Amino acid sequence: MTQDDLLLDDFCSPKKLTDVSGAMYYNNLACLHMMMDKHSLGAFYFKKALNENETLAKELKLETLGMSDFNLS
Repeated sequence: MTQDDLLLDDFCSPKKLTDVSGAMYYNNLACLHMMMDKHSLGAFYFKKALNENETLAKELKLETLGMSDFNLS
């Protein structure tokens, strides 16, 4: 097994894939609204997707540092 395979296996763990689904959901909604020329709603959902992604990144960073019990705020 190569290092790339190990990284892919780590990324595809069920916990991480379900965590990302919130950001993907908002991103997909944003894309749909942009295609329907509803740019304000699209921007709203893109912002929500970015916030979800940022929150997930902070959680994963704390988790990899072994500090997942700490409050993020």
